[in-house]
Amino acid sequence: MKRNQIKTPYRYYDYGIGDWLEGDEKDKFLNQVAFHIGWIIIEFNSLEDSINWYIKEILSNNEAQDETVFLFLSNMTIRQKVDLLIRLYGRWILREYELVDLRDKLKSLENRLKDAIQRRNKYAHGV
Repeated sequence: MKRNQIKTPYRYYDYGIGDWLEGDEKDKFLNQVAFHIGWIIIEFNSLEDSINWYIKEILSNNEAQDETVFLFLSNMTIRQKVDLLIRLYGRWILREYELVDLRDKLKSLENRLKDAIQRRNKYAHGV
């Protein structure tokens, strides 16, 4: 099956949708999809910024340390950040405050964050 490249205002795409859409109809469809995918990416980046902030709040006590924390975070993947965040809060919950009733909530949060990563990758990269 021959793949078609489709020019949109955003980029060239080659996903074989030429088999079921053609011409202006194809461009219209891709523009609609691109709009929604863009919002998914924007919201996900906002989530990642929040994760960065929560990690920084746990690790840093002053502005000088904030820079160092953000420097390390900039070299981490989102999965690594989620793992770090969960471990940091897990340490508080299990060791320092012995808030055993929060274990399940923390595990649920971890699962939801990992699900969000997976969904974002599916929409953004088709993975």
